[in-house]
Amino acid sequence: MPDVKVAIERIDADGAVLLWLRAEHTTVFTHPEVLAALAHDVHWWLATADGEPACLWPVCVDAAGRATSPEFAYYVGPFEVGAADPSPRRRLMRAVAIQHKLLEALSATYHHLSWSTLPGRHELRPWLWFESDGNRTAVRPRYTAVFDGLECVTDGQIVLRIRSERRTQVRKAERSGARVIGDVALARVEALYCETMGSGRAGELARRRLGELRSMYRLVSQGHGFLVACGLEGDDTIRSVWLVLMGKGRACGVIAVSDAAWRHDCFNAFGQHRALVAARDAGARCYDFNGANSYARGSDKHSYGAEAELYFDCTFGPP
Repeated sequence: MPDVKVAIERIDADGAVLLWLRAEHTTVFTHPEVLAALAHDVHWWLATADGEPACLWPVCVDAAGRATSPEFAYYVGPFEVGAADPSPRRRLMRAVAIQHKLLEALSATYHHLSWSTLPGRHELRPWLWFESDGNRTAVRPRYTAVFDGLECVTDGQIVLRIRSERRTQVRKAERSGARVIGDVALARVEALYCETMGSGRAGELARRRLGELRSMYRLVSQGHGFLVACGLEGDDTIRSVWLVLMGKGRACGVIAVSDAAWRHDCFNAFGQHRALVAARDAGARCYDFNGANSYARGSDKHSYGAEAELYFDCTFGPP
């Protein structure tokens, strides 16, 4: 192990914001304001190495103080806030020292612990090499779909990257008078979300999630993303909405909802194209479709020219 002195402490959200701004590899889902809106409470655990900030680990907790995963959020887990060591060996040994100290502190505080890695960040060994009282880290591979290089493409080039069937649907919608509408009220977003989710268990889940949906709507108004609302010429009714959270150059499509008539006419491709354009115009380098872990979702999301990116869901507990 390297001769590095690692210390662990809890910090407040204000301090976490400053460190999030410094971090090169993280997403909007670990921004303290975003997590505060989606979770009952957030504990921010900071690891310092030789007195310098090295890694920040947010743990979301419920009202009983149990670690939990917030609705709608992806990639909630530790992220580095210091400069990477240029030596591969020192970098690995340093990560082992830091992550083992963090897991010691967190496993002693929470009965159950789960987290996710960032897309493209695949160093799992520091966690896999840690064991405490027979508890170990288990990892589950997951995939998302990402449209990269947004800053370099025109509207037309975005269309050309999507599947021919989707291009046909975009043009059909445009000929039918599909357009982007400026503002959308929260009540309409809620209504479209519940309609899209349908009845039964999915409908019950939608109703339970309305509080988090309202929080995300407020986050957009606070500058953490944008909304794309679509309808038809000559009709002010909003037929579909894309809610996108954004940070660190990554736009994350959290919700895409529409009414039955819009879906029946296959106009969703128009809205998704406009969401990609809006992300580029907002300064995003990539658009993350947030999950492509079923045949249907993978087929749909990759049809827009998005490439697969691997990430991992991790848990610490009994094997």
